[in-house]
Amino acid sequence: MRRPQVTAGSKLAALALMAMILATAVSPRIRLGGSEAQLVDLRLQDLILIPVMAYLLFTRRRDGRSPARYLLRPLLPALLLGIVAVTLTVTLLHPEVSVLRRVGFAGRTLELFVLVMAVAGLYWRAGDRALKCTLRAFHLAAIANTLWVLYQAATGNIGTLFGSTIGDAVESYGPKLLGEPSAFGTGQFFAITAAVGLAEIRADKTRRLTGWLMVAAGFTGATLAESRISMGAILAGVVLLLTFSRIKGQVLNPFRLTMMVLLGTAAALVVVPRLGGRISVEDLEYGVTGRADTIWSVLLQESADHPFVGLGAGGLVGDLRSEAHNIYLRAVLDFGWFIGALFIAVFVVALVRAYRESKNATTAEARLGATLAFFALTSVLISGFVQDALTAVTSSHLTILTVGIFAATYASSCQNPEKHPPTARGGRRVLTVQGSLNGRA
Repeated sequence: MRRPQVTAGSKLAALALMAMILATAVSPRIRLGGSEAQLVDLRLQDLILIPVMAYLLFTRRRDGRSPARYLLRPLLPALLLGIVAVTLTVTLLHPEVSVLRRVGFAGRTLELFVLVMAVAGLYWRAGDRALKCTLRAFHLAAIANTLWVLYQAATGNIGTLFGSTIGDAVESYGPKLLGEPSAFGTGQFFAITAAVGLAEIRADKTRRLTGWLMVAAGFTGATLAESRISMGAILAGVVLLLTFSRIKGQVLNPFRLTMMVLLGTAAALVVVPRLGGRISVEDLEYGVTGRADTIWSVLLQESADHPFVGLGAGGLVGDLRSEAHNIYLRAVLDFGWFIGALFIAVFVVALVRAYRESKNATTAEARLGATLAFFALTSVLISGFVQDALTAVTSSHLTILTVGIFAATYASSCQNPEKHPPTARGGRRVLTVQGSLNGRA
């Protein structure tokens, strides 16, 4: 049966894809004025998203479902409907919080999945230009932000090059990105930078030198930014890279894993006690116990008191702080136990499918897309134990970019059309495009 041919790719889609990645990596915060909107920031990717969605709508392909739905299947529409339903319900239950703020915070979560669909659609349409443009954008962003961080470390002039600053209530120490003033956002950019490098090392032998340079830049930047959790996420990614087994059916290499654990333990016992400041043993312990005693225990009780619909996105009730410093607690607090668990499940499912595809993909491009998403999702799920990694714009949007890229490569590399039945607008059955995104079907 004849399959439809895929074009070499749209230059406009490739340029838009690069613009989305670069905007997310270097975009400044655009702080909206007014007392009611002081906590609302716009980024360049928010503005770019509008024409991108219009472009995708008017150039909709008739060769199957969207790549994002191909990857997440029923989870995606179920989650989106659940978020809307919970937001409407909690708005009626707690009218003391303005509808505008409710919609704003819920929209921040919904935007993540709009970004997945937008990035996947752009990558899909960019064809054989997609991978080159994606890596070039990540490399350019890494070079620009690393040079800026090194400049700050050398001169002592700490701050962003452009954009607004943040309030005293938000931790802000160490060098900043070009447009991102928060310490965690800076650290997470470098964690994703390292994830790109790890993906290049594992998926494509010809990119190993570039990959290790990206990992080095990522760890250096996270260290200078004093982002402890980002440093830990990068080290965890390196351990996974070195201990992954290439034997089918085996996840990790037992011998390599044992050696890495022994070496890591020895290094921690020797090095960590000699370090002062934010990465001393005492400070690490305080960072966890302080959160457990003053934040997590209070919010856990609030979650238990509102198990079905939570408190609404942002937790904007009474004197509760807006940051939970834990994505899992944040999810159930925002959306209740069921929808909150579904929210986390979306990322876990994407992680599992990325891991499987990283071992089973038949092309370097598909392997790289899957491996990139795997390391990025691993990083954000680790960081999420102590930070709102899926609420902070830099970490959440960068992670979502990798999920969108993986969705596009996954949809194109699936070889079994019976496993993913093709559909089209208007109910007419058509063939789903198979093969890799290298311009051939």
